[in-house]
Amino acid sequence: MWRYTFLFIFSLITSASVQSSPLLEACNNINDATKRLECLKEACQKYSSPRPNNQYKLREAIVAIDSNIQASTSLAQFRNLRQEFVRELGMFKAGPDANKEIVELLSEALQAYTDAEKFWTVNIREGGSNGLLSPSDMDSYGMGGFVIKYGIPLTNLNWNKWIHRKEGLISIWRYAKERTDKALMSLN
Repeated sequence: MWRYTFLFIFSLITSASVQSSPLLEACNNINDATKRLECLKEACQKYSSPRPNNQYKLREAIVAIDSNIQASTSLAQFRNLRQEFVRELGMFKAGPDANKEIVELLSEALQAYTDAEKFWTVNIREGGSNGLLSPSDMDSYGMGGFVIKYGIPLTNLNWNKWIHRKEGLISIWRYAKERTDKALMSLN
């Protein structure tokens, strides 16, 4: 009985063109027949349910990062959302729906998100509780061009110019959002 069940499940999986999956190999190496059957059933479900199209998942990642930025996300949450965006953008680039203009816009947005993460991390480390960085601090961390590129306003304080964490992040995120909004309009 187990043998026929195994052959049935195996035929389903191979018909889905997943012949050399590491998961299947791992399932086949399980000695206990009941556990092996459970493993194969899970593998069958995993490979038979199609992944939503790349555009849909990419759109979800963009909306997630944009909405969490609006909701005062933490640095750790932002990092996770940026990683999800990186993953979905990579899947989109590799997929059949990849469009040069959309990829370019989203790559610019990704660079802005990466710069925002760097700015935020350095600002926490160097800016302390007041969240202020000097332009020379920005230069020393390779972020000198951020002020011009992202239009970050400078704050005058005690005859010196400073960059506030909140204003810097808002400016960088605005830049990224302009690009993601244009890309979203072009996605089907």
